[in-house]
Amino acid sequence: MKTSTPKIVSFSTIREQFDVSHYDLINCIDEGNVILFDGNTHIDGDLDTNRAETFCEDPVLVFVNGDLTVTGDIAMGDSYPSLMVLGNVHCDVLYSGDEMIHITGNATVKYAFYGYYNHGSITVEGKTYVPYVLNADHASGITPEGAVLINLYSDHNDFFDYDYTSKDLATAMVKPALDKNGEADAWNIIGLLRKGKSPFKKNIKPPREVYEEQLRKLTGNNPEAVTELDLTEKKLKAFPKSLALLSNLRKLILSKNEIQEIPDEIGALTQLEELYLVNCDLQKISAAIGQLTNLRILDISGNYELRQLPESFKSLANLRTLKADHVGLELPETYILPANLEEISFYSAYKDLNKFFAFPYAILQLKHLKVLDLRENYFTELPPAFDQLPSLETFLWTGSRTNATVFPDFTKLKTLKKLVISRKLLSWKKEVFNIPTLEHLEIDRHKEQKEYFDEATLQIWQEMAQEDPEEYRHLQKIMDNKKQEADGKFSCIISPGITPEDVQDINKLPGLKYLDLSFNELPYLPETIYELKALEYLDLRYNKFSEEEKEKIMQGFPATKIVF
Repeated sequence: MKTSTPKIVSFSTIREQFDVSHYDLINCIDEGNVILFDGNTHIDGDLDTNRAETFCEDPVLVFVNGDLTVTGDIAMGDSYPSLMVLGNVHCDVLYSGDEMIHITGNATVKYAFYGYYNHGSITVEGKTYVPYVLNADHASGITPEGAVLINLYSDHNDFFDYDYTSKDLATAMVKPALDKNGEADAWNIIGLLRKGKSPFKKNIKPPREVYEEQLRKLTGNNPEAVTELDLTEKKLKAFPKSLALLSNLRKLILSKNEIQEIPDEIGALTQLEELYLVNCDLQKISAAIGQLTNLRILDISGNYELRQLPESFKSLANLRTLKADHVGLELPETYILPANLEEISFYSAYKDLNKFFAFPYAILQLKHLKVLDLRENYFTELPPAFDQLPSLETFLWTGSRTNATVFPDFTKLKTLKKLVISRKLLSWKKEVFNIPTLEHLEIDRHKEQKEYFDEATLQIWQEMAQEDPEEYRHLQKIMDNKKQEADGKFSCIISPGITPEDVQDINKLPGLKYLDLSFNELPYLPETIYELKALEYLDLRYNKFSEEEKEKIMQGFPATKIVF
């Protein structure tokens, strides 16, 4: 069959003749020549940029009003022309690179789809029938049927649930599929497929299938003998229900698998003591987790969509450690946490630059809590009842802030030994040096910080502050404290930094063993610091000590490890 003959029309003609306004591809084109195939179209050989330019010079779009059959490859690759098909597509290889491709029907591809890099994109509204999908960080809006899915770019599932990711390929593929550096090469793979050869070594299976087979053997042979199991990053898409057969399992790691939900089968693992579910895309945890009465450690960090724990969670009487970093759990005062919890980590769990979060009040009920990590969070307040945690020994607050002006009275925490308040000393100065039980103190990173701005920026800020005083009160504070620099611009001290005088009451902490004063640009240390006779470690990096001052410090702490 001969190649169909197109018309060369303006882009405005396409807009007039066809209802295409709702397609993103069309909205990204302003004007230019369009190659219009009006009706079902046949093209012998490849359809690429060179072929398109045989029809007209510098086309911005190939537009097919009907089905498109190409006996070779579709491989535009450059930014233009883009390809729009109002119908189905048949070709040998479908390559999407810097251009945009939109197909409203199905795509039937003989050998492979290859999406390269992230400048362009492809959308196939119907199914894409193809044996292999090779993707390298490309915006690929296709639904493959019957394909082996390969990520050439990374080890993550971005646009597809891959069978193989980049780390698997060097050992799984035959040598002709690799480049000179031993890495998978898309066009080498496609070359093998054209010859009817597989790019994979004999008997190679996708890692997910291998892990599932191993798990079946594990649970089928002698399940009672299995006490520890690490299934980290095994490309699992669901909680393996066969795990319920491992009646003596003590430690289970399922981290970095997109399992989304912990089902009822978790309740069968009654001997479980440690459970790690980091970065599992969890959205729900079954109430059956309450049956794990031997559980001591639970790590659910990195499950960004998880918001609630089941009511049965309170039944975990032996749970001592809960790590939920980057997980914004809703824990109101009415929620009951396991009573014997000793360590909680909520690092960056409640953080949004545009708002403050309610404090997880449920933790205030924990009479045995020893370690609390609340770094990098934004709370409306640290409630006054915080100072009633009778067992608290370690508190980490670096990078966090509240919308309140009053802090709890930390001097009431009679067991507090470790306090980490990097960049926060000036807000806590009255309390810090009146906690005589402290043994470990980090008050680093208090370098003076200024913000500079010009007259135009000042005017914009003034308008913003007038329109919404509450929303932009921080800008008003900057403007109220501005100073004019020699070059005519303005500056404001955002963080004043600390001076030796700010830490002169350090001698009130006679039991201090570890002190971090790094990144403070201090010119010298106050004389009172030399009264710390128990000090074992002193971090003084990135200060402004003279050699004479350094010598004085070393003589003052002859038995202390000092880092300059």
